[in-house]
Amino acid sequence: MRKDVEKYESLIRNSPLFQIDRDAEASRYKSEALKLTEYLYCYLLAINESKYIEFGAEIMDTANSCIKSFKPDCGDFLNYFNVAMSKAYKKAFAKQKEAEVRKGITVSEDDQRAIQKILKLAEYKNLDIYSDSFCETASEALGIPAQRIWELVQTNYNTTVLSDIQISDEGEEISLFDTEQFAEQPDNSYYDESNIEAILDTIEKVFLERQARQKPLLSKLITAKISNAISPTMLSTLQKYSYFDQDIYDRSTEWGVPVTAKEISEEMNLLEASVSRTIKQFIELLKEEMR
Repeated sequence: MRKDVEKYESLIRNSPLFQIDRDAEASRYKSEALKLTEYLYCYLLAINESKYIEFGAEIMDTANSCIKSFKPDCGDFLNYFNVAMSKAYKKAFAKQKEAEVRKGITVSEDDQRAIQKILKLAEYKNLDIYSDSFCETASEALGIPAQRIWELVQTNYNTTVLSDIQISDEGEEISLFDTEQFAEQPDNSYYDESNIEAILDTIEKVFLERQARQKPLLSKLITAKISNAISPTMLSTLQKYSYFDQDIYDRSTEWGVPVTAKEISEEMNLLEASVSRTIKQFIELLKEEMR
């Protein structure tokens, strides 16, 4: 199997496609593009056929997109494709497994909108959604019965994976990692790994400053998020950080769906409110450090 992987790696990296003028030699360019697309498909199946066999359409779409968008200054084409395919796979798998990830709970569009309003209110007023007074406060502000607020808070916790989504001063949803260097790129983008590493270094700095009793939980929560936010080619880089949890990484990347905060809290026998406060405080400290 490894020989097959090496075979297709060689065919991909030695493809003459990007030395061909697509306008002057349109027929040859098209022929080589078809060959490269086939090589990419076979390359992924050689790596893990059981993982990729159901996602042929996504593989072909991603391959074609990368071929169209790739520029020589982007670096190695195979690495470029691997980054794009990693994201495409995660999206496709998450969509396929949505019911499983949500523990069988179906959330209507109306409930999703209500949950977003609740989360934005909590962020805007710096409120803890698990505090005793939150439901009454949110009820008055949003005109939703307090009991219903509590039900929606629980639904949100039970059906979403760990997220670093925050609300900006302009009321827009932003990601902790949504910086110029570490933004959520389009599927055909290529990460600058040196810039990503600088941010991982900042996470390490803030992590080391936290209390020892918080670190085991933070380690798992951070790893769950990071494991599915950057290219798997950076595993060796991740492993050097003290917050990295190999078990959480393996479980999160095996199927492309991160371990959830709820799963982590249950495994560590911690209260939901405690987990929520811990990660919220960490994110706030990290945002301050990155300013």
